[in-house]
Amino acid sequence: MRSMNAFSLGLARLGSLAIVVMVAVTVADVTGRILFGLSLVGTYDIVQLALVVVVYGGLARASAQGAHIAVDLLDRAVGERVGHLLALAALASSLFVLVVLTWLAAGEARAAYYLGDTTSDLAIPRYLHWIGIVAGLAASGMATAIRLAAAVRPVVRHEAKSPSRAEDRP
Repeated sequence: MRSMNAFSLGLARLGSLAIVVMVAVTVADVTGRILFGLSLVGTYDIVQLALVVVVYGGLARASAQGAHIAVDLLDRAVGERVGHLLALAALASSLFVLVVLTWLAAGEARAAYYLGDTTSDLAIPRYLHWIGIVAGLAASGMATAIRLAAAVRPVVRHEAKSPSRAEDRP
């Protein structure tokens, strides 16, 4: 779990750097247009690629931290044991969705690679976008699998604690 936290923290920091790049490129583009009447070629391409890093790096970090939005309306009504089972079901369904999305995104990455698809201004290969998406989804899936395994362990030992509660998060 520690290595997953460290890896997801690295992705989040990379996402922070990508935000700085997006802001710098956008400010340079707007300033150039206002002061000199010239746009910075490739602004959209760079911002688009950086946004992939921000979103999917953040997704991996949120998965590792268990920081996704949780609706706990039923937890108080159904009791701790059923609440824990609902949390396990949520983790399992999240893992399933992440695995399917990773698989589909990998197919899109392969297609973009074989088709030679590129961005319009800088001709950045589109498969690089998809690699970022696949990496973020895969990291999110690994983090979710680790959290699911940690949540199942107490059930096997009959010591259920809900993985959705903030005090159980690392």
